[in-house]
Amino acid sequence: MKKQTLETGVKKQVRDFLRLKGWLCFHHLAGIGCYPGLSDMTAIKNGRTVWLEIKAPRGVQSDRQVEFQALIEGHGGEYIVIRCLEDAIRLDADPNLVRLVD
Repeated sequence: MKKQTLETGVKKQVRDFLRLKGWLCFHHLAGIGCYPGLSDMTAIKNGRTVWLEIKAPRGVQSDRQVEFQALIEGHGGEYIVIRCLEDAIRLDADPNLVRLVD
């Protein structure tokens, strides 16, 4: 059996929590034809769409992920780096939250 990374555990916690709270939440699978730097997940609730990059507590975005974030935000989209379940709880609790501070 493949060992689960800390980041994978955070992804599952975030996905399960957001789904429990009524978000449509799905993972993006990287592969051929995938946009470079695409976020790990998208969550949608009440007309709000949030692009989520899930990182381990000390994880760092790649250059392509930073570029993708700038692209999304440049088009008025919402992009959040989530490092723990508590970040997802704050996202769900505050409908006006635009960005979590690292």
